[in-house]
Amino acid sequence: MLREVWASCWRPPLLPRTPSAHVGSMIHALLEAAGKGEMEDGSLALVETRWADLLGRTEQTMSASWIEKPLQPLSLSVPDFEVRRIRAFERAVEIARTIQASRQRRTGERGVGNELPVSSPEGLVAGYVDCAVETRDGIVLRDYKTGAITEDNSSSAVKTIYQVQLRLYAALYYSSFGRWPTRLELVPLRGDPIAVSFSPDECLSLLRDATDLLKHANTRIEQVDQVADRLDALASLAAPRPSSCRYCLYRPACPAYREARAGPVTDESWPTDVLGQVIEIRMLGNGRLNLSIADPGLAAVARVRGIDPDPARHPALLTLEEGSRTAICNLRPSGAKEAFSELMSTVIYVNPPEGMC
Repeated sequence: MLREVWASCWRPPLLPRTPSAHVGSMIHALLEAAGKGEMEDGSLALVETRWADLLGRTEQTMSASWIEKPLQPLSLSVPDFEVRRIRAFERAVEIARTIQASRQRRTGERGVGNELPVSSPEGLVAGYVDCAVETRDGIVLRDYKTGAITEDNSSSAVKTIYQVQLRLYAALYYSSFGRWPTRLELVPLRGDPIAVSFSPDECLSLLRDATDLLKHANTRIEQVDQVADRLDALASLAAPRPSSCRYCLYRPACPAYREARAGPVTDESWPTDVLGQVIEIRMLGNGRLNLSIADPGLAAVARVRGIDPDPARHPALLTLEEGSRTAICNLRPSGAKEAFSELMSTVIYVNPPEGMC
């Protein structure tokens, strides 16, 4: 029953993925192919061919989406595109050569390989380890990262989420193969691997917490399924906060997000969106639009300048009028709290729905 409920509610994302996220996915796919031995001995020609295929398919998919089409070509929308491409090539060649050498001396042992599936005993928690390699000291689990690994540019502290991820992998590896890795490593696109400390007790505790959290979430979902007004019930599952809503691709239609951002001021900044009623639509001297919108979340009339008037860029402009409710997401702050301008990733909706069903 739950599967049918979620299937009937599913909708495509309302906001685009960032160009950097697309490139990150491409790099991960490239490294995954290298780890599976699809690059043979690390031939640069094979790496370049696979990259061209990944880039072509990614941009073709983006071109078919009106919210993502403005973000390509990725070579222009990602400032460090060329640097990331070169580093990805170097790492892919290195991985391919390492894998080929490993295969030549491998004896078919279990628990070694790339994209290695691991799971808890009951199968409730599962994942794929990027790489598990046998060394003289034992098994090393490696996870490849395409972006920043530390908390910030000036810190040497590994991001907490990555530490938790690798420790969970260690517990799942133990559950799957009956032995603990001797080392956990994060592998950046450039530079040496970074070790993540762990202890078996800590890893097993994390796995228990993850299992309990999953069971709790499933229980909440089952309770929602029993409520007559499912939209209100689904909204009760939301836990909006700036750090999570910033990455949510469905927030234009989320009542909980709109309500939370109109609440008490927090230490964190909410996403740079404007949500409210259109007060004025004015054409500027340069042919662009200026929109004035009463936004309860800002407690002010927001002004969004420089909107491209072409309906091919913003289909919502065909029906947008004064008095309409609108959601304009992914904006650039322009000095004052209530002043914004358009970005390539800006998306406009008219009368955004209350919920996704």
